Amino acid sequence: MSNSFAADSMSTGSNPLARMKSSISGYAKTNKFSVTLAPPVGGDIQAATLACTSVSGLMYAFGTMDIRYANNIPLKLPNDEIYPDLVMSFNNVITGGGLPVLDLFESWMKLVKDSSGFGFYDDYVGGVTIQQYDEAGGVIKTYNITNYYPHAIVPEALSWGSENTIQAFQVLGTWF
Repeated sequence: MSNSFAADSMSTGSNPLARMKSSISGYAKTNKFSVTLAPPVGGDIQAATLACTSVSGLMYAFGTMDIRYANNIPLKLPNDEIYPDLVMSFNNVITGGGLPVLDLFESWMKLVKDSSGFGFYDDYVGGVTIQQYDEAGGVIKTYNITNYYPHAIVPEALSWGSENTIQAFQVLGTWF
C-alpha cells in the first residue's frame, strides 16, 4: 500500500520547505562588501575603501524595561534605541611614504577634539556607506550610516617578532 500523502508532500507544490529551498539563489558572503567613508575632512577615501578588511556593529536593537501588571507579571516594553559602536578594521597601507588611511582618521578625530577642546557636533560628523554584494557583484544590501564619527583608533601592536605581518588597526565609531 503506497502512501500518496507522503509522495505529494515531497513535491515542491505542497511542501513549504521545498518551495523555500527552491527559491534560494545563493547565500550572502561575509567577504563581499565595501565601505565608503564620507568624512568632514579631506583624505584618501579610495585607499580607505580598499584597505577596509572588516566591519561589525551593524546591529539595531531596543532597550527594554519591565512593567509589572496584575499578579506582578512582568511585561517587557521597548523604551530606547541602541546603536552599538561601528568597528572597522583596516590594513595600514603605505602610499607616497605616508599612511593615508590612518592619517584620515587621525585628522577626523582632531575635529572632534583638538588642543583647544571639543569641536561642534555638526563640524565632525560624517557618514559611512556599507554595501554587501552577491556573487556576480550586484548590490544586495546597503547600509547608510549618518551622524558617524570615530572615537578611538586601536593600532595593532608593533613587534620585532612579527616578520612579514601587515599592520592593521581598528576604528571604533559612534553613530545613529
